[in-house]
Amino acid sequence: MLTQDKANAIRGLLAERPRSIKEISLSLGMTWKTANKYIEELCGQDNSIGVHVFKDGMRGGLKIAFLNSTRQDYEQLLSFMRKRILGAREKSEFSPFELYQHVDGSMKKAFWEGGEAAFLGHGTEDIDNLLQKSEKEYLSFSGDFSWVMSREKGKAVFNTIGKLAEKGVGIHMLGRIDVKSLASVERLMRMNEGVIDVRHVDQPLRGAIVDDTVVRLVETPASLDKKIYYEITEPKWVRFVKSVFWEFHKVSVPADKRIDEIRKLI
Repeated sequence: MLTQDKANAIRGLLAERPRSIKEISLSLGMTWKTANKYIEELCGQDNSIGVHVFKDGMRGGLKIAFLNSTRQDYEQLLSFMRKRILGAREKSEFSPFELYQHVDGSMKKAFWEGGEAAFLGHGTEDIDNLLQKSEKEYLSFSGDFSWVMSREKGKAVFNTIGKLAEKGVGIHMLGRIDVKSLASVERLMRMNEGVIDVRHVDQPLRGAIVDDTVVRLVETPASLDKKIYYEITEPKWVRFVKSVFWEFHKVSVPADKRIDEIRKLI
């Protein structure tokens, strides 16, 4: 009889990797016939487990069982994540780790503020170096644009932005434009009028996307008071974060319009 414990044991084996019926039977101490029966029962329950027979109908055929992680499952995950991010307004409402945990382990890195540096050619807080990696496009998720005024190793990040704009890199920035951030935003607007796209929207992400190659997101958990940086290079997740950026961009307000309205009040 297929008990819940046996079902969980089978799912646990398949969560690691696809397995043959023989391997499952040996791992769980049962006959091939019993293991096969259990797999067939699980397949009929909720479609979470699938099977494939190599050389079906031939002597020496191999039957493989696997967790049925389908394209539909992935699309549902993306839809869920998209709603979570687009529905948030403050950085405390969404942790980048919610994305990071789903990325392939060979295509992601995380590190602490002040920790050992540099992979992908830039260090822990090296916004300037990250900017210089851009060849075609730099997309920025900002809070109050305060990072624009920062200096790293004696170099002004602002100057690097100007150099990128001069060489034709498309620079698009989303963040909160209010009285506090007005000076930073106006400085950006004066730099290369019409070249740098700065827009207002309240959104929860902090970080940047460089071309189609890397996403770097950052958070400061309230319980730790220390920044954590997440870098993602898996193409499908880079594409996803870019699509979220452009969703926010659609509903954002151009900086010049936002500034005009603020100036009327102060």
